[in-house]
Amino acid sequence: MASSSFISLLTSKLSSSSKVLQDATSTDFAASMARWSNVDVKTPFAIVQPASQEDVVVTVREALKAGIPFVPASGGHSPWSTIGTDGIVIDLALCKGVEVDPQKNLVTVKGDTPFTGYGCENIVSAKLGIQGAGQFLGLVTELTIKTYPYSILGNDNGKRMCSTYIFPPTQLNAVCAVLRTIAESSQYVSAGHLMIVQAPPDLKQQVLLVAPQVFCSAEDAAVFLQPLVEIGPIQQLLFPSSFENHSNHLDWICAKGDFKRFNQIGLPTWTTEGFRQLAELHAELVAGCPDAARSGYTLEWHTPCKAERQLKSSFGHEDVDYWLNVLSWYTDEANHEFVSDMDQRAQAAMRAGTHEEAFISYTNTTREDPLEYRYRGADRVKRLKALKQEFDPTGVFTKELL
Repeated sequence: MASSSFISLLTSKLSSSSKVLQDATSTDFAASMARWSNVDVKTPFAIVQPASQEDVVVTVREALKAGIPFVPASGGHSPWSTIGTDGIVIDLALCKGVEVDPQKNLVTVKGDTPFTGYGCENIVSAKLGIQGAGQFLGLVTELTIKTYPYSILGNDNGKRMCSTYIFPPTQLNAVCAVLRTIAESSQYVSAGHLMIVQAPPDLKQQVLLVAPQVFCSAEDAAVFLQPLVEIGPIQQLLFPSSFENHSNHLDWICAKGDFKRFNQIGLPTWTTEGFRQLAELHAELVAGCPDAARSGYTLEWHTPCKAERQLKSSFGHEDVDYWLNVLSWYTDEANHEFVSDMDQRAQAAMRAGTHEEAFISYTNTTREDPLEYRYRGADRVKRLKALKQEFDPTGVFTKELL
């Protein structure tokens, strides 16, 4: 169990640039404690903010030596970056940074610098505070990743055409029919979301929000997406977006605080009837839990890509073209059980007709679903368990894969 004597010893061994926060009423402590979701958030005995990889190594070794449990935090979006008063949080906020090597097409990201997407096979190297690799095998302090020129996207600045189309639920059949044609077309590379949300600003009316992104010219995008226009949206918008700001429209979802749950499951296919049930469940959620009006149930698609993989990684979901994203966002903790139940029902609705052996869960959004859902293939799970035994056999970082 963490104690003042342990913190004093640790502080004496860290660099002067590191910080150790113990006063839960201080501004720095509160800032470090901020999480994307307050579900199951706990208050640690202390928060350690190492200033370098060497400080991370010292912190982990001293905690292991003293039998002090710990969890890493890197940005505050993980629901597993929290621990009670028996342990400490290792917050990488002071280690962040980005280094670019344009000659070698490499970028090194450090600490709590965001790194997202299907990027695992572009990782060239990694540094860890303790030997191991990955969220279940060690504490990663630095990643070097391979980069690519914008020209592979068809232009020199990574530009793509983004759009939004808003429809009433009564047009669900027509929207689903057109969306399937767009999503499965090989004419252009596209991706996007078909969302079931409450319309702002009062969040009183359920709507369907279609948000395609297409890699082509504005003129070609207008023609490609014209079938959505012909349905007769309440509102529509087509605009260019460069690569560096293509996710800016999702900033509101990143707000910290309140209670949020995010689950993501892969779908081998989907049906209009399944999506209709999803809309009905969303309406039931909002009716039974009005403070969950900011929740959204979303079908995400990516243009099918069947190119041969250059590297076999633990990810294993590269051929999944459709995903169900279940975002539950509410403010009353008394609604935990109801919201969780609706979440599971939404997943079940979209998995209807799929055999359990084909169930897919996105790796980073759950630790409750079976390993076989998260890591596809018995051989992949076997190899990961072998790595866990090699690098973290006692479950220092997590008990996953043991």
